[in-house]
Amino acid sequence: MRNSRQGLGRCVAKCVVKCANKHVARLAETGAARAKHGVIGALILACLAAPLAHPAPGSTLVPAADLRAEAGEAARHGEPLLILYSRQNCPYCDEVRKIWLLPLGRDAKQSGLAIRQIDQDSDRPLIDFAGNPSTHARFAASRKITLVPVVAAYGPRGQRLADDIVGLRLRDFYGAYLDAQLDEARSRLRER
Repeated sequence: MRNSRQGLGRCVAKCVVKCANKHVARLAETGAARAKHGVIGALILACLAAPLAHPAPGSTLVPAADLRAEAGEAARHGEPLLILYSRQNCPYCDEVRKIWLLPLGRDAKQSGLAIRQIDQDSDRPLIDFAGNPSTHARFAASRKITLVPVVAAYGPRGQRLADDIVGLRLRDFYGAYLDAQLDEARSRLRER
């Protein structure tokens, strides 16, 4: 992530210089030298705020869209579908996502493990495990998700394959909880 932010910083710097030079030249032509500093300041602020408006690439999980298809594809590789139930402005959800699930997803891409996110407070459209249209919020409510974060492991028909991990629990052991959940889910998939 650091490299992408450094590349973004270079891009922002080029944008600021190019825009500032263009506007300073225009201001000099019109004799509005005093306004020059205000325009340059506004351009710098606008360019610096742009990266903050969007998460850095690779800093979010893929939102669930079609659970039946996503779980089916994961099962074909012998893997469960992991779902992070989350919500906006949940620092514990952010921590689970950034520290454990994003790295797990990068490491497991080749194995077929799918990790998706369902936002408990979102009306984003979703196809459930039965192929019915729903939303993230309705689906989370139907699964009785009240506290977040929750990490759940599902099989191809929407069956839970392991106990959910509810809350952040002990940070020092969270990776072990996740490993145990994955081991149990994979074992249950092999039994079927």
